[in-house]
Amino acid sequence: MKIAARAFASLVLVGMAGAAMAQSAPAPEPKTRAQVTAEMLEARRLGLMDTQVENYPRQATAAQAEQIRQAGLKAVKGQTQLSLR
Repeated sequence: MKIAARAFASLVLVGMAGAAMAQSAPAPEPKTRAQVTAEMLEARRLGLMDTQVENYPRQATAAQAEQIRQAGLKAVKGQTQLSLR
């Protein structure tokens, strides 16, 4: 009987730890289509969308990442005209 009680207690503790770990990281907010498009266009403008094998993938600098993020935020606020040309 003691073994069964210990096994049950262990399962309860594992379940509680799993639930705590699942709640520790907040889910990122979903992006709108306009925001994703604006960020892609800004990354393309900055030259980060090069698909040549020797140049791929290019990493954005912190300043470039912030420019891309700001372009997405402006698109959400309707401050940017998007053009896929």
